[in-house]
Amino acid sequence: MKKYFLVTVVILSMLMFQGCSKSSSKDNEATKAVSSFMDNLVEGNFKEAYDNLETKVEDEFFDEIQNNPMNDLLFGQLKYEVVSSEMKEDTATVKIKVTHPKLDEIVASLMSSVDLSNLGDQAGDSIEKGQDMLQKALDEVTKDKEIATEETEAVIELKLVDDKWVISEGCDLTGILGVQ
Repeated sequence: MKKYFLVTVVILSMLMFQGCSKSSSKDNEATKAVSSFMDNLVEGNFKEAYDNLETKVEDEFFDEIQNNPMNDLLFGQLKYEVVSSEMKEDTATVKIKVTHPKLDEIVASLMSSVDLSNLGDQAGDSIEKGQDMLQKALDEVTKDKEIATEETEAVIELKLVDDKWVISEGCDLTGILGVQ
């Protein structure tokens, strides 16, 4: 009799823990989606990063963003840590602590190093010339300087779509760069 009771208790315990792990597994998957998004941003894999969004982005967008001279400065220096996650049935919220460059200081430095009076003439009609000019200004701003960083917390909202966690369409992602 004791043997059957013990077996029953073990089976019930396993079922209870299985229920718990399923929930934490879903929670873990939501956190993995945010980590995948952030890791791909940092590495400059924008197409892969945007695969984690509910809203799909046209391929032409990636051509433009991939060649932006500011990518390395903005995204290459991001560091993040998952602080917490909370799940409901088909939605999740993941809070991350992000260390990122101080955008206001970067913009101020760029503005002071670029002659804005004849910017149109310097860049001409060519996107490449404009990007080259921006790259030169960035090189000047970052030369012999460590870029100041700050830490902020960002809240990433996710949805479960077709059994995959994706960042919700209405989620404001500017918080990962400290833009309020």
